[in-house]
Amino acid sequence: MSTCETCGADTANTRGTAITSGAAQHVKGNYSQLIASTGGQYRFCVFSMHLIISYKWLVDLATGSAQNEVVIVDNLAASLYDSDQIIVPLPLTIASASRIAARCQTADGVNIPFYGILYGCY
Repeated sequence: MSTCETCGADTANTRGTAITSGAAQHVKGNYSQLIASTGGQYRFCVFSMHLIISYKWLVDLATGSAQNEVVIVDNLAASLYDSDQIIVPLPLTIASASRIAARCQTADGVNIPFYGILYGCY
């Protein structure tokens, strides 16, 4: 692997793409796109999550077009404190030119975002 591609970076807030939970507790929200098309076939990924408020989260990562997402990481658990960041290594293979998106749910609140960045290596 010689290339690392950043998916979901937001230069305005540096925390990443906002991923919002569902409209009720324990309900997953809509997908937030991290990247429209990967530049190569990923062999390894690292997912960075940044929280601005303390909650417990379940996160899905998916590939596929909008409304046709297929989950590749299901219910990745995160329990963090205010302003914490967690970095999770993921040994994933993701095809070149794939769209990647994320969604989440929380048990503690509703419509609360956390922020995510995925780094894909190929």
